[in-house]
Amino acid sequence: MGIYSRLMSDLGSSDGDYTLSISEVLLADPGRIAIVREDDPVPIYLGSGRFRERYENFLAQKDIYQQLKKEYGRIEYIDVSFDNKIIFHTPGESRERST
Repeated sequence: MGIYSRLMSDLGSSDGDYTLSISEVLLADPGRIAIVREDDPVPIYLGSGRFRERYENFLAQKDIYQQLKKEYGRIEYIDVSFDNKIIFHTPGESRERST
């Protein structure tokens, strides 16, 4: 529960409450926490800390995500747990975009 509390606290800070758009939190691997947005079933892996920073990194590149969805039809997951990199995983291969 501790990591869940940290996640929700970080995403729900006074700068804007991102928790309102989350439908699920995946906690099976404490080193690889993921969220699922209400408007999209694709998991976004945030890692084990710096949740807000990493989620905002994804939001800043959301147009690339939309473009890849149009091009490939399906994105299995998004991984923003690495510094300066977003991985958009498509069925059968990975797409990476450095930021």
